[in-house]
This record gives sequence, structure tokens and C-alpha cells, in this order.
Amino acid sequence: MDTLYLKRGEEMIPKLAKSTAYFFSANNLIEKEDEEVYAYGMELLLSAVLNLIVAVLVALISNTFIPCLIQLVAFISLRVS
Repeated sequence: MDTLYLKRGEEMIPKLAKSTAYFFSANNLIEKEDEEVYAYGMELLLSAVLNLIVAVLVALISNTFIPCLIQLVAFISLRVS
């Protein structure tokens, strides 16, 4: 990787976000100078999606899917507005 260096012991989400941004840059989907911005945005997106998946999995395992779904909808609607 040219501009973004992956350090030893780096966490999974930042590493995946930087790799994705580099892939986009290498395939001319984004500008090289915007790579770090896209990596940060991808990191936020991946983190949010992973948190949502974990919450739904825990709800399914604990047999509380409907209350979890109601809570997530309420929380997400408050975060968006």
C-alpha cells in the first residue's frame, strides 16, 4: 500500500477499511488524496454494521428479537434525527 500503511497488530475494522479504500483508489473509483477520508468513512460504516449484527445475533440467541428490534428502531431513529 502506497499511502496507507497497515501496522502490525492493527485492529480488524481499520485494516479492512484501509484495504477497501486502497482497492477503490487502485481501481480509480476514488482519488488517491481522498483515500484516508474514505477509509475513515468505511471504518464508521463497518463498525455500525458490525454492532447491528452483534445486537441481532444476541437477540436471536436470547430469544428477545422483537424487543431488540423495537429498541434498535427507536435508537436509530433518535440518532438520525
